[in-house]
Amino acid sequence: MTEEQIIEIVRRHLPRLMDENPEVRQFVLSIVAEYAPSREELMEIIREIRAMREDFNRRFDRYDRILEEHTRVIEEHSRAIEEHSRILQEHSRILQEHTHAIEEHSRILQEHSRVIQEHGRILEEHSRILQEHSKRIERLTEEVGKLGRIVSAIGTRWGMLSEEAFRDAFRAVLGRQLGLEVKKWRYYDEEGFVFGRPDWIEADIAISDAEHLLIEIKASVSRGDILVFQRVGQMYERVTKVRPHLMIVSPFVDEAAKELANSFSIEVRSGA
Repeated sequence: MTEEQIIEIVRRHLPRLMDENPEVRQFVLSIVAEYAPSREELMEIIREIRAMREDFNRRFDRYDRILEEHTRVIEEHSRAIEEHSRILQEHSRILQEHTHAIEEHSRILQEHSRVIQEHGRILEEHSRILQEHSKRIERLTEEVGKLGRIVSAIGTRWGMLSEEAFRDAFRAVLGRQLGLEVKKWRYYDEEGFVFGRPDWIEADIAISDAEHLLIEIKASVSRGDILVFQRVGQMYERVTKVRPHLMIVSPFVDEAAKELANSFSIEVRSGA
């Protein structure tokens, strides 16, 4: 019989033999007692186990508190991260709006630059036109000087001419010397602005380069003539919405009339 077979027989029959035979039970217990701890040793082991369990429980409680604290911190961090994510999204939205605004401002600046360049070109063109006008005015001044001499010549022959003939002659001179077409402007002053009563008013008008030149041609000019002509100019501006340049041409203008004309910015051309 092998050792394994003996062990199997003991394992199967020993519990029954211990129950039925006290001597067998005592024998087995005496053998076990040699290897098993005593009661005192068992109590000490139990105390140590309890102490270990209490220490474990304390450690477990501490670890549980630490875990709870970590859980709380993680939850706070999660909330903080969510808040930071919300703030980052808001910042991203604001940044996109700012980027859009900057792009729009850049577009507007480019448009302004284009307009400024266009204005610069227009100003250059206006400067060129003003220079041309200045040259024309210089030529016109020279021609008006010639007119003064012509008026003087016509004035010396005034005794032989009627006033209407004098006007016709001067209109012809304007056409030949300045290339201006002089027309008659007539308007019925219903409210009596010029003469204080309703009446027809008329004057000679020449238009050159959008400048309206209102001309009064008379054999002689007094202060009263200046006052009437100034009001005729005002009426012309009210009717046409264009302020004319006023010029009186006469071979004889007294000094008082000249002073009054200067105060009204009325140009006087006279041979006297």
